[in-house]
Amino acid sequence: MAEFLQRICSLAAGWWRGLDRTGRAALRWVYREAVCGRFSLQQYAFHKRHFLSSHHSALPSVSQPTSLPFSPSTRDTASHRCHQFLIRATPLPKHRVQNLVPNEEDDTKYYLGYRAADFARPYAKYWDPNVQPISSEVQKGLSSSPWAKPLAFSPQEAGRLLMQPGYLQMENGWTVGGDGSLMIAVRTDIPSISGEMFDWWFGWHQVDSARYKLLNPVAHQYAWHFPEQLEWANTSSYAQRYIGTFSQIDEYIGQDANKITIAFVDPKELGFDRERFEERGVETVVVAQIIFGHTNSTDQGSGQYLVHQVRRLDDGSRELRSRFFLKITSAQIAHDLLVHCNIEMQHLNCFLPDLFSEFKDRL
Repeated sequence: MAEFLQRICSLAAGWWRGLDRTGRAALRWVYREAVCGRFSLQQYAFHKRHFLSSHHSALPSVSQPTSLPFSPSTRDTASHRCHQFLIRATPLPKHRVQNLVPNEEDDTKYYLGYRAADFARPYAKYWDPNVQPISSEVQKGLSSSPWAKPLAFSPQEAGRLLMQPGYLQMENGWTVGGDGSLMIAVRTDIPSISGEMFDWWFGWHQVDSARYKLLNPVAHQYAWHFPEQLEWANTSSYAQRYIGTFSQIDEYIGQDANKITIAFVDPKELGFDRERFEERGVETVVVAQIIFGHTNSTDQGSGQYLVHQVRRLDDGSRELRSRFFLKITSAQIAHDLLVHCNIEMQHLNCFLPDLFSEFKDRL
């Protein structure tokens, strides 16, 4: 604790000269909260800009209580931003995770690639902007597309059809069903990725854009998850860390960037029976609703889904069978999403085993 407070003092000294009397009173108040152990050094330092931008406003004095009585009228003021900092700065229990940065709604601030702050992340060594081209079988599937309409099926049939032994007639390519919905199929070799690793990845990467960018360095720009904080202490599996969460992302699919929400649901929603996974060589299935735009609700029900099935092969390696069900009819989107999926899942196979080994026990 003494070392922690010494570092807090060091940080505060660097800001002191830039603060007026009210701002200094606020900083003293924050220091007192640190003494009480109410938030961490990392959070204190990261959000310092809220104090620097707020020192001209009415801030709590040293004698004021922890509960700050800001009224709705101050919602957009610097005082309110400072209040929001204090809310975000509460310490996290050992097994609780939260987004590493605040939500950013301004998409002009999203960017491809890594910058200085990203390279400072402990997992930045896994950043590799060089991706493999799509596989030859995916290329053949694209060349054969669009496939015949009867090869399309509804999301609700996915659990039954994808749990059958062997392969379906269309494992790579796209088609438009009789109802006008688009179905995309992608098969990717992921020999080194187990179902456990795959489930871990979908919980781990959501809290930081720099993590999400590892997956597809030529397309991913942004990631943020809802709820803001997640309690992982009582989860019995990695899958429980992401089921029920909303991953708000921004990524290029082809040449255009898209705001998308991936709303993870239990695979049983599409008829997958976990009791049959072992006998079918299935190690995991990830299912999510696809919603265009950023949201934290599935009340409207998009009817659009993604499915990723990790299946073990006879030689012990794995394959990933992916399906996308979209209520649109666009040959360009079908092509672009198919290519996007195969590129990123091939890339994931290059680094996930080592990343999982190093970070599986760290939040």
